[in-house]
Amino acid sequence: MRHTCAECGAEFEGRSDARYCKGACRAEASKKRRRTRTQPQPVAHTGRSGPESPRMTAGAGRLGLTMHLHQLELGQLLDEGTTTTAVQWPRRAGKTTGCWSWLIGRCDLEPDTNIMVTAQTRQKARERWYDVKRMLDRHWPEEAGGPKIREGKGDEAFEFRNGSRLWIVAPESGSVRGDAVDVVYVDEPQELAPDVSLDIKQAVMPLFDTRPQGQVVLSGTPGKVRSGWYWEALSTGLAGRTGIVRGRYAKGTAVSVYAAQPDDAWDDDDVLLRVHPGIGTLTTLERILERREEASSALAFAMEYLGIWPGTDDSRAIDAGLWAAGAAEFAEKPRRFGLAFDVSPDSSTAALMAGWRDDDGIAHVEVLLHADPRAVGREAYRLWVKHKVPIAYDAIGANLEVAEMLARSKPKPKTTPMGTKDVVTAEAALVSALRAGELHHPDQKALNAAADGAAWRTLGDSGQLFGRRASAADITPIVGGSVALLAFDRLPKRAAVVVASVA
Repeated sequence: MRHTCAECGAEFEGRSDARYCKGACRAEASKKRRRTRTQPQPVAHTGRSGPESPRMTAGAGRLGLTMHLHQLELGQLLDEGTTTTAVQWPRRAGKTTGCWSWLIGRCDLEPDTNIMVTAQTRQKARERWYDVKRMLDRHWPEEAGGPKIREGKGDEAFEFRNGSRLWIVAPESGSVRGDAVDVVYVDEPQELAPDVSLDIKQAVMPLFDTRPQGQVVLSGTPGKVRSGWYWEALSTGLAGRTGIVRGRYAKGTAVSVYAAQPDDAWDDDDVLLRVHPGIGTLTTLERILERREEASSALAFAMEYLGIWPGTDDSRAIDAGLWAAGAAEFAEKPRRFGLAFDVSPDSSTAALMAGWRDDDGIAHVEVLLHADPRAVGREAYRLWVKHKVPIAYDAIGANLEVAEMLARSKPKPKTTPMGTKDVVTAEAALVSALRAGELHHPDQKALNAAADGAAWRTLGDSGQLFGRRASAADITPIVGGSVALLAFDRLPKRAAVVVASVA
């Protein structure tokens, strides 16, 4: 997009919100602003009341670092020992440096401490570990009493003389299982796929079963979607608060958050100075203003430097307005329709669904039964006997138990197991039909709840699925409905004969 530079008047190409053609013009404009108004000053972010954090101070000393007041405050918060502490600071505020200082200090001061560290990838965790290793080599080498450093690939660890140990692992549930630990630190958890982060959480928490003072520390910046372990910890710990929030306001969860208020202007320098605790100590206002000019979008800058999460829940799979628009009365079903079941991962509930398209091409889904898996299996068998339509299902997890139950029935019903690619296709097709205004559904409580709570999870390069753990409700009706609709689409073509009911 072409613009006129606000400083020199030259024409230039740039993004939609660009104001200056080059860095020199941007710097000159910044100088003029400082001359024409009182320069806003950074807000002092003082530490919490009470003594300084001995762990943070000790660790910083071992690394040759100086901690600032907001970092010491974080150390005091971590010293309180809350099970989960979620840290959300702007870039260049020293959150990772502060967390590592506290970790090193804890290992140094407390014998037999075990600390596990990971990040968005194992390589990123390894890079940060090497940064700390270089500081230890310089300021606290092994010959001066520092830890023994193991740096074999796949076995990076600091082993302290008092029996403490800190090591890094890959961000995978299988990597974190094992011996008990005292602290698990996850750096940049917002970069993890929501379902991956929740898998890691499920694997991590049992590590504290024999460590009553076990702690999880999560530190990062806002992610692209409001889901996953990091988002859950922040939203729980904030307990409805916004802006700068530091402390414990929910059982088992503490937060240290520096963020703008929802109604703050993202281009207001005073907001930036209020929100960013590192300006004036770890960075400068001018440098952050340069980042603002260079950012790919205003939102990208606000996420990184103002603590702003995207305004909508981008992980939500089904738009509430579109779902409401698709509500309709119970429709008559054709003689042949798609029949499918889906079971929750813990086998606590299951849904039996019908799916079909009418003569106008409108897709329909309906809950036939929402109950325990065995009851759903029996009803699926009854409907197969009556209508001779194959029973479809996602061939994974708890669904296989019902499939085996059906396979033992006499006569054995015809079933249609579907693979992951089939289910990806089914769920994408259901959402596409909804967006096109071509999906109708009755007003059923279980189905509405599933649509309201369903969230996407990414599946590598293969697409996305409704995520079991990332979703906020039992999604068996919406998964089963998608599979039932695809099963109908794959039935041999026959003329539709309307019947009153399948019950």
